[in-house]
This record gives sequence, structure tokens and C-alpha cells, in this order.
Amino acid sequence: MAGTIFINYRRDDSIGTAGRLRDRLAQAFGQNNLFMDVDSIPAGVDFFTYLNKQVAACDVLLVVIGQNWLDAKDESGKRRLDNPDDFVAVEIAAALGRDIRVIPILVDDARMPKADRLPDPIKLLARRNAVELRHTHFHRDAEALIGKIRSAFDGGSVKSRLRRAMPMAGVAVAGVAVVGAAVAVAFMIGWIGYPWMSVPPTASIDPVADTIATVTAKPQVDERLAAENERKRAEGETRARYSALLNQGTTDAKINANDKAIATFSEAIWLNPDDPAAFYGRGTVYRNKSNFDKAIADYSEAMRLDPRNASAFSERCFAYRSISD
Repeated sequence: MAGTIFINYRRDDSIGTAGRLRDRLAQAFGQNNLFMDVDSIPAGVDFFTYLNKQVAACDVLLVVIGQNWLDAKDESGKRRLDNPDDFVAVEIAAALGRDIRVIPILVDDARMPKADRLPDPIKLLARRNAVELRHTHFHRDAEALIGKIRSAFDGGSVKSRLRRAMPMAGVAVAGVAVVGAAVAVAFMIGWIGYPWMSVPPTASIDPVADTIATVTAKPQVDERLAAENERKRAEGETRARYSALLNQGTTDAKINANDKAIATFSEAIWLNPDDPAAFYGRGTVYRNKSNFDKAIADYSEAMRLDPRNASAFSERCFAYRSISD
């Protein structure tokens, strides 16, 4: 089974959940079978053409929809979805136009948008069956989604896999016939009086099964080893990148580059939403900007991930006090 997954999301709406989902799908389907971020578009390339090609090459497009997805606005106050150059809308329209399997992913309490609230090129999104992805049930919901993606891959590739299997089936049948004939000849020779031709005690009882097992086992083992090596490599790169982002975010915060620090810590959270350090760091930056509500939210998440984080309790206390709560 082979297939490519395109993850469509909006950064200021669901970057953390989209990143967490990407990491889980990479484990299930492989890093090379995922396309997620517009940052990977080569410099100087027409993004509209490039995205259309990427979408055309995918088998499944996931649309990650958070609570602010539908009404997210740009700097001018206009709704992003209504902008003809909006990456999110461009990608969805390209997939719908090619009748690619499009699966809306509803994050936490997000609702499926109605057709009359969507721009014309993506109105058909409202007719696609959605799945939920809840923070409190992430692993269970992600496993259910992976099952649906596998079903989509199988449904779209049964015939091609059967065609690929037919020549191999012919080879296997021919091999069985040849080995079977050889066994029959050996048996007849032994029966008429050639005892030195008998099968030695260490020989296989079923040479046909051994032949088939030898042919099929090695590719399966090689694929598992390759997948495991790819998983370890990807995890190592993620850990190194996460550590670098934590250091950069801390440095930015120290020189009062608060907006840059928030963006850096947010990217770290996207890479590893199960570690409290980035939440704690971003909470401190929000507190320095007097955005105490967001600071409290980040400190609370850090405390949930690490209930023994005394600093997070202390800083959250300070933030509550700052708003007289």
C-alpha cells in the first residue's frame, strides 16, 4: 500500500494540532509520504502552480479546522478564505476540483462550516464527511483517522495492486510446479532403488513452502528495517530542532523580541506538544507583554504536562494576581 497525504491547515488556527498530527502520520505512513507546509515551496516558484502539482500528486488531503478557521482575518480585517491567494483555500479548491479524497479534521469543539459560509471554489467541502481530533483523546482519534486513511488508500489502489500481483503469482505457481516435479522425480528414483538420493535428515519437509518463504520474507524484513531507520532519523531531527528552538526563543525573550520569541516557541510546540518547556517559555513572554489570559493558558498547559513544575504554578499565580483574580 502506498499513498501520499497532504495536510492543509492555518497556522494561527491550529498549528499545534497540525504538527502533532503530522508527527503521528509520519510514524504510520513515512516522512516522505507527507506534504504539509508552504515553507517547503522552492524560492522563485509560482506558489499556485506548485501547490496544484503537490495536491494533484496526493491521494488524501486533510483539512485541519480549528475554532477560528472559518472567520480568520488578515491584517486588513478581511476574511482570509475570501482572498484568492489564500494558501488554505487554494489547496482545498485544487483537491476538490480533482475529486481527491478530502477529509475535514475538526479540532476539539470546531464545527463543520456550512456551504453558504464558504467561498464558491470550496463550497463542496461542506459535503465531505468530517472526523474529530480532540486534544483529550488525541491518540484514540488519531488511530481512527489512520484507519480511515488506510481504507482510502486501499480503495483507490486495489486494481493496480492486483495487476502487480498477477505476474508474481504466475512466477510462484510456476515455481511450485517446478519444485513439485523435482520432488516427484526424486521420490520415484528413491522408490526404484537409489537410497543415496533420499532426503537427508536436515532437509526441509516442505521445499515448496521454504522456497516461497525465502522469496517473500526478505523484502518484508528490509521494508520494516527501512521504516524503523527512517522513524529514528526523523525523531532525532525533531529533537535537535526542538532544542534549538527552545534556545532561540529564550534568547529572543531576553532581548525583548517578544513577537519573534512567541513565534519560535509556537513552532517548538508544533514539533513537540507533549513537552512543557515551550509552553512555559511562551507563557512567560505573554506575561511580559501583559497578555495575562494567554500566559495563564500556557502555564496551565505546562502544569498539566508536568504537575511538579513549581515555576509554572508560581508564574500562573503572578498572572492571576495581575488581573486581580
